[in-house]
Amino acid sequence: MTTNRRGAIVVSWASAIPGREPKLVDVFGRVLKYAGQLKQTGRVEDVRVFVPKVGAFRDTLMLFGDLDALMAVLYDPELEKLLVEGTIVVQGLDVQVWEGGEPNWMSTSPDPYFEQLKKHGFI
Repeated sequence: MTTNRRGAIVVSWASAIPGREPKLVDVFGRVLKYAGQLKQTGRVEDVRVFVPKVGAFRDTLMLFGDLDALMAVLYDPELEKLLVEGTIVVQGLDVQVWEGGEPNWMSTSPDPYFEQLKKHGFI
């Protein structure tokens, strides 16, 4: 069984903690430098930053690549340190790992949820 193990680490946050905006600029600069190093060394394939235009205000940093490599990055002590610093300067820091993202992912990747539904006779 071949699976498409592509994904992203998704880090989002609501806003700066009032009075800590200058520190946010410093921490975010170091996060971007770290993310650039991850890309340069091949540990992630791409780094992107998104800001909302519609909907809830949540800036987002996404690190894309091989899902297993991303899981290793998730446990990198340097990332952990930067995330802890992030909790000191922003509100609502959230970290998630997503699988997918390729145009044909849903048609080629067996979804464990659907496999369990089939196993238990629900579909």
